[in-house]
Amino acid sequence: MTTNLPSGYHRDLQLLKVHLFPAFKTLKDCIEMTGLMLSNVEIKKDILSTQSGWVKEIKTRDLGLILIELGGGRKQVTDKINFNVGYDQVLRVGDKVDTSTPLLTVYTNSEDDYENVRKKIEDCFIIADTEVSALPYTYEVIN
Repeated sequence: MTTNLPSGYHRDLQLLKVHLFPAFKTLKDCIEMTGLMLSNVEIKKDILSTQSGWVKEIKTRDLGLILIELGGGRKQVTDKINFNVGYDQVLRVGDKVDTSTPLLTVYTNSEDDYENVRKKIEDCFIIADTEVSALPYTYEVIN
């Protein structure tokens, strides 16, 4: 657009710059927004059961420590919490599962994070061959 211009004042360029410079600002804003969106990407994946049966036990402490590893909790008071990571649709003790049943849905910031925790999360669920009674929602009401 600016090739072959004589040095000095060029009327067409002066008329174009009114439209051209705001377009560069818009492009810069779009690139910044894309960068912000990519830095906040979250991966949502189901972690499937590796065997059929009933959920006998869940190692909830280990699940909590894995969540801290992902950034969803603090190791130290000064650590920031990443609100983009977490669990959803976690099965309960006594739920029937097969190899197509999600144990839970995990939210991570990257595929690498997902791959690092997938096996650890699978190991938190103990599956029994025989039916297991569901745990009560409430054990005791305190007045």
